[in-house]
Amino acid sequence: MGGSHGCPSCVDSFGSPEALTSHIQAKHTFVCPICGSSFRSRHAADQHHNTKHATRCSECDREFGSENAMEMHYNAKHRFECTECDDEFTTEAARDQHHNEAHRSIECPECDREFGTQHAMDQHYNAKHRLECSECDREFKNEKSMNQHYDTKHRYVECSTCDRKFKTEESMDQHYGMKHRFE
Repeated sequence: MGGSHGCPSCVDSFGSPEALTSHIQAKHTFVCPICGSSFRSRHAADQHHNTKHATRCSECDREFGSENAMEMHYNAKHRFECTECDDEFTTEAARDQHHNEAHRSIECPECDREFGTQHAMDQHYNAKHRLECSECDREFKNEKSMNQHYDTKHRYVECSTCDRKFKTEESMDQHYGMKHRFE
């Protein structure tokens, strides 16, 4: 192309100022995709972008061309949300530790129901599974312990004649033989 209007960015020249302007806009103008500003060099466009539009990830300092791109990166790489309470953590390990401490399941030893806290499980256990001695209100974890307690502390054999109580059949028989045998 020959002409008296030479392009300042390349070796092309044009016959009219309008043709030169059209060439520059088509071949040598760099338009910012975010705001539409035009620049005559790639360097000027990059500087504009870095000062006006670039966003950095607060966790890893990686730079992104838009807030949306940075947010997508952050959510994928740096945000670990607890599925139980929506708390967020910067590492999977921190999230897992939180979950194990704050949302662990505690199983009732009697019926296998699960509870989030020891306190909740204790309340359930005391309401549904606590065994009390009918004589002294002492509590037991299982029926075997309660029956053993009852047999040693509260089980008596009564004398049918005088209503005295004895711990064993042998003691009652001995009493009966001495006190009531001839009655």
